[in-house]
Amino acid sequence: MKKVLVWLFAVLTALSVAACGERGGTPGTDATTEKLKVFAPDGAPAFALSGLMGDDTYDIEVVASNTIASKITSGDADLVIAPTNAVVNLFNKGQDYRIVAQATRGNLFVVGAGGGETVELSDLVGAVVGVIGQGQTPDLVFRYILGKNDIAYEVSDTAVDGKIALRYYADGPAVIQAAIAGQIGYGLLGEPAATNASAKIQGAKMLDVQALYEAAEEGNSYGFPQAVLAVKYSTYTARKAEVDAFLTAYAAAEDYAEEHPAEAVERVKNHMADGVEASIQQMSAETAARCNISGSVLTEADKADINGYIQMILDLEAEGVADGSLASSVGGKLPDEQIYLVS
Repeated sequence: MKKVLVWLFAVLTALSVAACGERGGTPGTDATTEKLKVFAPDGAPAFALSGLMGDDTYDIEVVASNTIASKITSGDADLVIAPTNAVVNLFNKGQDYRIVAQATRGNLFVVGAGGGETVELSDLVGAVVGVIGQGQTPDLVFRYILGKNDIAYEVSDTAVDGKIALRYYADGPAVIQAAIAGQIGYGLLGEPAATNASAKIQGAKMLDVQALYEAAEEGNSYGFPQAVLAVKYSTYTARKAEVDAFLTAYAAAEDYAEEHPAEAVERVKNHMADGVEASIQQMSAETAARCNISGSVLTEADKADINGYIQMILDLEAEGVADGSLASSVGGKLPDEQIYLVS
């Protein structure tokens, strides 16, 4: 009986050692055979990861933008690119994801035929502007700019004398179709939808919303922190060396889409989740530049920039500028300092 017990103990010990080896080392280290799982929404933010999609070092998946928040609430994502206000909102509601880097500095453009060689903000007065994301980033940023320029507006499906009429749509393709059909004079769109619209609307001109935001902020850096890269804190603490290596590679690949636009498009297409269609079939270096990708790892200045952006949203919501029936898009308050991981 004693020999049987000794044999059984030896077998169990061997199995335990083998299992530890398969998991990637001894407890307490961050070595693992599992790849970091990284998600991004379709559209411009996905191109921030295109430089890391050339091999299978990371498990990267591009998903429909309306599902990106679920990758945080489910805990599926080790790292995720998401709208800044969405990350703050979920953090304020108890989801422990921390901001570690920027992703895009705004990629919104007003597109329309207009009357002159260029389109100015004042040209929109008396016209209907199709807007995506009611109560979300595109809507709030645009309303903020209009307020800073003392331009009156109201929500309306038809033109209003002396004001800009805001008409809401579910997504970019719906705005483009409305513009082609002549139902709206202009559309507020993100890249790459703005490029798609320009190709389909005869005589289309583009108004850079990021430049307008910079002017409204009186010299703030170009654009605004529209999307960020966040990490699940438990992943960060358990696999810090791997996360740090990812961030180094991420920052180094910041210019990949602009320098290799065709390859970037193919890479993003190849990483689309089942059922998700690529929002752009081809891209130029100019379009990639308008995606305004920023892969910089978070700094103290970035923290102040993000806090200012979130405060802008809170002020708009407090004033009732956003639809009162909508919940706060940032969780009703500035985030705790812990949301930021500065290297």
